[in-house]
Amino acid sequence: MLAKDELVLNVLDDQKIAPGDLPASWFSAAEVRLGSKGEKDLIVASKGPLLGANIDPFWIFIHDIRGYRLALSTSTHDLIVKGRRTHGYRDLELDAMTASTITTAQFRFNGNEYKESAEKTEDIK
Repeated sequence: MLAKDELVLNVLDDQKIAPGDLPASWFSAAEVRLGSKGEKDLIVASKGPLLGANIDPFWIFIHDIRGYRLALSTSTHDLIVKGRRTHGYRDLELDAMTASTITTAQFRFNGNEYKESAEKTEDIK
């Protein structure tokens, strides 16, 4: 699934690597129980040539009866799994920063995927 991601495909193309030869070293994954049914979901973070200057790509894969499926693809500085749940899945908070501001976005599961539910930008003091 990651070999079909547009960002990943662009870096593969730049480095002249075939999608079938996608290096596992470009990713780090953690099993997390996002849903209330106890299934092990995955949060995948980028490494190596996929890293950005101040934001990094993340992918959230949830596990259901069909296997893993992509529920969110995003780039952010921090990804925080919250305790609150929406439609049985834990909410997410994403933070991005510039030299003068911090933007915090809340994401909630809509029954199929994660969607942004709120966003706030504040000056850094």
